[in-house]
Amino acid sequence: IFTSILVDRWPADFIGPVWLESFSLIARGCWAIFGPRATLVMIFTILGSRDHTHSLAQTVSEVDPSLGAQIEQKLAGIRGNDNSSHWLWLASKGEEILGSQAMSRILASGAHAIDLREAIEESRTVLVNLALAELGERSAQLLGCMLIAEFRQAMLSRKDRDNPFLLVIDEAHLFQYGPLASLLDEARKFGVGVVICHQRPQQLRAQLRDALAANAGSYLQLRISSASDAMESSLLLEDWPVGDLVRLPDLTAVAVISRDGVPSRPFSIGFDFFKRHARQLANKELRSWRTHRARAESERLLVAPHVDLELVTPQTLEESLKSTRERLRAQSRRDRLEETVGESAACEGVSVGSLPAWLRDE
Repeated sequence: IFTSILVDRWPADFIGPVWLESFSLIARGCWAIFGPRATLVMIFTILGSRDHTHSLAQTVSEVDPSLGAQIEQKLAGIRGNDNSSHWLWLASKGEEILGSQAMSRILASGAHAIDLREAIEESRTVLVNLALAELGERSAQLLGCMLIAEFRQAMLSRKDRDNPFLLVIDEAHLFQYGPLASLLDEARKFGVGVVICHQRPQQLRAQLRDALAANAGSYLQLRISSASDAMESSLLLEDWPVGDLVRLPDLTAVAVISRDGVPSRPFSIGFDFFKRHARQLANKELRSWRTHRARAESERLLVAPHVDLELVTPQTLEESLKSTRERLRAQSRRDRLEETVGESAACEGVSVGSLPAWLRDE
């Protein structure tokens, strides 16, 4: 998922086959040792260090000698210290992750606070604020693309496809990399509707625009200031006058709505949410209570269970690799001893369970 987003976001010459192979080897090695707790922070920390790569290769060799040998020969065997250009180049693609303390904390625990499969199956409401102002546009964009990719994976395994589920993506032009276009092609047969919100048509890449043209039956256009964008929107609205589109009143749109797969004729529509809920919106005490309740519930369900998880740092990573390697080697020695003792005992007609406790322990 991550590499597909990375390749899609950057020019073709930024992510090449050598880097992809290196990333894949380290990712496979981390998965062999840590399983689902392997993280992108862990992978990029190892990618930027020859010593960490060598340590990973040694540890992986205890469970998968072939993979461990590949990591050692293709990466750890490269000459040069941790500050050489090669290791800096390998780690440079992860600057958005390692270069941000907030991103490192989000991605370093190996835990998933939100189970999107469960949310879809149970029709739960999940609101995600990507904190663009705090994380920066590139980091928030990466997180959003990863969440959309994870949503698609959950959607593909959906069991109850008769119960509709709605995915709404605001500022969608930020998250058009990776699987979003494929998600639009596939969503309907899994009972999933998708709403794509963006500022103007020309923000979208050709791939996403083609997917929307092929799959989106409904289209709503609020006031738009650019005449060129208004002309493009007019084509989707059966030549609705461009002058009207640039002068639409607040909370008024021109829409084409699909019913049973058949698009309607364009019509104007007003949104009266604020009028209908004016009394509740004016009640600051009620709004404050609802906000506090939502925040408290989010803290209880999404934050509290993961507060004590240890985050990955270069020091803790090396300690973890070393302790895992020692544990695996000790287990291997015990297995060989049990096999040898078992064969000897079988020859003598004695069961392993009847051996003295000290010998069984050995």
